[in-house]
Amino acid sequence: MRQKLLEATCGLRWQSCENVFEVGVGIVTQPGRLKEAHGRDLERKPDPTVGVFVTIERGGAERIAGVSVSMPLGSAHRRSVALAAAADAEAAAHCRLAVEPRIGAEFEVLYRGLEGKRAAAMAQSEALALQRSAAERTARAYKAGETSLSELLIIRRALADTTLAQRAAVVDTLEANSRLRLDLHQMWDFDD
Repeated sequence: MRQKLLEATCGLRWQSCENVFEVGVGIVTQPGRLKEAHGRDLERKPDPTVGVFVTIERGGAERIAGVSVSMPLGSAHRRSVALAAAADAEAAAHCRLAVEPRIGAEFEVLYRGLEGKRAAAMAQSEALALQRSAAERTARAYKAGETSLSELLIIRRALADTTLAQRAAVVDTLEANSRLRLDLHQMWDFDD
């Protein structure tokens, strides 16, 4: 049971990381940056060109045929452009990797807060049930003449306070749940 809960939590954590804009940008841009860096690296290497030509001059009296070979030399500029593209690709990867732990930690805070608020709401519900039982017993005792009006009013006041605390705990739980569902894009998707 605990293993299934842990797997579900990990799945929700991954889902929260997937839905964050910075991570999405990193996932989308990283392959393009890697491809660009690879292309710039290929441009550093010499790319020989071989050509064949034929010309006719003096009305066909002279015919010239030839072969040309050109071999560009790699320059410091091409090398620096390739290094800059590789650095951009690495920076995009590091940026995404730096964002994911922060997003995961934010999810953990929200999820653990939700669990705590659920536990508090359940405890408040149990306390409310006990307080209602005590208020009913006190009301019966007052009708039988065993307690005073002040005791009855004190118990009813405690019941009202407990009811208020229980409702506030439920509202806090609903708010935390809505916040988590909003971050997971389960309520509505902002990307549409």
